[in-house]
Amino acid sequence: MMKPSTLLKGTAALISFIALSLPVQAGAKYTEKMGLNSSWIWGSLSDTRSSNHDKQLIKITDESTHVEVYAINSSGQKANCVTRDPAMMAALRNAKTDSYIKVRQNSRSECIGARVVNSSGIAPKR
Repeated sequence: MMKPSTLLKGTAALISFIALSLPVQAGAKYTEKMGLNSSWIWGSLSDTRSSNHDKQLIKITDESTHVEVYAINSSGQKANCVTRDPAMMAALRNAKTDSYIKVRQNSRSECIGARVVNSSGIAPKR
């Protein structure tokens, strides 16, 4: 029978080997293509700004009483929505130049959901 200390050392060595064999994710960056359709506007502000497509745009405008999200994709299609919901306005106001946003809109161009992600994994402006 193996001594508990020998088993523990072997297990620790195996865990160290596996940990050192895995790819390191520090500094990882992901690009996010922007998009839009009749229900959604999504994309990274920095990746949209850095895109090869000169038409692409995601804009968040704070008008104090409401916030508007406006987007144009590479084909020139446009979408926009407006919210007066305080929680959604706060989330959209928290968007930074390198944020990823995903906004749901209804057929009346009202924003009915918003997600703003501020992450080191979102590629900065190039």
